[in-house]
Amino acid sequence: MNKEEYRSQLATLLHSLPEKEREEAVAFYMEMITDRMDEGMSEDEAIAAVSTPGEAAQEIIAQGCAKKQPLVSFDISVGDDSIDDGEGEAEVPPERLIARLKAHKLSALEWIALIVTSPLWLSLIAAAAALGLALIIAIFALYACAWVVVACVWAVGVALVAAVPAAVLIAVWGVQISNIPYALEYVGYALFAFGSGMWALRGALKLTQAFYGWTKRNVSLRFRKDAGQDSTLEESAREVDERAGAAEDASFAADPIASPHLRAFFRVCTILILVGIGIILVAFVISGFDWRIFITSSFGDGKIYFGGVEVADPGKLLFSPFAWFER
Repeated sequence: MNKEEYRSQLATLLHSLPEKEREEAVAFYMEMITDRMDEGMSEDEAIAAVSTPGEAAQEIIAQGCAKKQPLVSFDISVGDDSIDDGEGEAEVPPERLIARLKAHKLSALEWIALIVTSPLWLSLIAAAAALGLALIIAIFALYACAWVVVACVWAVGVALVAAVPAAVLIAVWGVQISNIPYALEYVGYALFAFGSGMWALRGALKLTQAFYGWTKRNVSLRFRKDAGQDSTLEESAREVDERAGAAEDASFAADPIASPHLRAFFRVCTILILVGIGIILVAFVISGFDWRIFITSSFGDGKIYFGGVEVADPGKLLFSPFAWFER
């Protein structure tokens, strides 16, 4: 089976899906096959490494059904739920205690029983409310922690990329003080920081998209105004949610870094990481395995040392911040 046959069979099995959904799902699996071929597999090996068209169709249809059912649903009623006098009273089932309580139709005996048992049912209501509040707080705490983790990945990526100019500047200082192993070491740091920083930023973007997409698929928040408008509001909200969900799922399913140019860029970033580590090891060997080259700066007896070499005139270093301390 070649790629075109795989595409044709999968599209045929997904004929029950909307056209846009079907095209996105087929494109996703074709992208998986292309990625494996880019990694060195033959076309037959790449196709064998992914699910068969039948298995893929089952997974896609199952996922589509699962997306329609939110894991967490918040249903908030907005409006006046009180029961009016007159016609409203006739709609309240007289046999139900809660309905008659709202309509103020309890008998004297029922009022007495309600007051006598109030310590019990009030305690149960308070306990249930406390348990519900604790559960909500725990859910939102876990949700917030997940976003904190995503934010930390973003921070790591930004910090690594931002450290590149500083590493290059310190490498220049190493050349100025004639400490070549020290300069090479920081060239390696710069290459490693840039490559790993870009990969961290890519991972942060993917995490953000995945978590936001999970939130949109599994958390539902609906507002209802009154009983007369419930069905209309819910139907319109469902239609809007389905359209927005389909568009968002399409954007989340597509890898924003899937273009050939960006794929090549991240391969270069991987090479930079490996080259950076290699340069650091070479610098350590050239220094005679002198661990002091890993010391960026050391202050002792009023002198400054970079990589074990004394800096005779720190103020003459390029963009030197040490000149400020000498004034």
